[in-house]
Amino acid sequence: MADNGLRILIVDGQSRLRRMLSRMLSDSGVKVVRQASDEAAAKDIMLDMPVDLVLCDWNAPGFDGVDFLRSVRSSDVTKFLPFILMSGIGRMEEDDFAVGKDFDVDNFVFKPVNQDELLNKVSSTIKNYHTMREEITHLSRAGAFIDTEMYDEARAELESVQKKEPSLPRIWTDMGWLYETMGSYVEAKSCFQKAISFDKDYARPYEGLGSLLWKEGNLEMAGQFYELATTLSPRNADRQFLMAKLYLETGDMLGAQSAVHRALEGEESLGVRSASAAEFFLSNGHPSMAEKEYAFAIEMNPENLKYYNRLGIAFRRQKKWKEAMEVYKKALKFSPRNTVIFYNMARSLAEEGKYAQAGTALRHALTINPGFKEAQEFLNKLARKAPMTV
Repeated sequence: MADNGLRILIVDGQSRLRRMLSRMLSDSGVKVVRQASDEAAAKDIMLDMPVDLVLCDWNAPGFDGVDFLRSVRSSDVTKFLPFILMSGIGRMEEDDFAVGKDFDVDNFVFKPVNQDELLNKVSSTIKNYHTMREEITHLSRAGAFIDTEMYDEARAELESVQKKEPSLPRIWTDMGWLYETMGSYVEAKSCFQKAISFDKDYARPYEGLGSLLWKEGNLEMAGQFYELATTLSPRNADRQFLMAKLYLETGDMLGAQSAVHRALEGEESLGVRSASAAEFFLSNGHPSMAEKEYAFAIEMNPENLKYYNRLGIAFRRQKKWKEAMEVYKKALKFSPRNTVIFYNMARSLAEEGKYAQAGTALRHALTINPGFKEAQEFLNKLARKAPMTV
């Protein structure tokens, strides 16, 4: 190893593999090798000591290496920390590589791990990091200046990066996002286009261009760039959700539904997937779409009270009070003492103007649970609003 002062963190759910990797690195002269079995333990170690490189399993029982990579990249402190993912030979598909690329993984190591290959990957990763160290410093300073709205200083830092003419698309993409944050759309577009010129298969700059065009109101062109990004990296759930929101803005409900379900493909249960899709549509102001998804979720799991409650809310937001009441009554058949159901019935009845019936539902809830604070407060509110009926 060229740098024996390295501090390497191994993150893997299998203690045997961690010990083997640690021995390989220690035998090569690495002085500090720490081990973690999961993301929480890894974060504790990173808070406790500086880390020069993370060697992390792609997918171990109870642990998702990509989620940890995404978490590392989301922090300003560790955004550029060298990160290597490990995976079994033949287990990674093209879309898997795209996911790693999306979160700027620095390298891959394949199991069974060969010591020479491991050391070469570690050495090359550290070397690449050192080649862009100055650019990283300028980008970090620019981000700090932007956080305090010192935009002139931030632009000076970004200009220093550009003068170095970096060849890494990641550097140009990050510059693009920083320019966009400042509202400098012309410079941001130029940076995203520069990133694409270095790597046409890198999804992030396409998303960046789509984001800019969306803000400018050019939804058609924005959609084209988002589609390019999702084609290159179809397993990026966050981007699929963004694509779904764009479809909703353009009125393409089928496109939105497809994008949401692509984002949720990792969920094995169809019922849970539909319920999650329903929550997306409900939170984005489309209760009719949520209604359809929750109805299917209930078909898959007919005794899930949460689904009934949320379907009732979807009906209420459409002013379909009769349908909402039918849903709540069905739920009470198998859960007759559920206070939340009675409370939501009261909400629906009150919205319809049936204050007396709403008061009765609330009293049922309070009879079952006298400490139900929200029900008592709502009953008091109704009594003030319609004292002759409640």
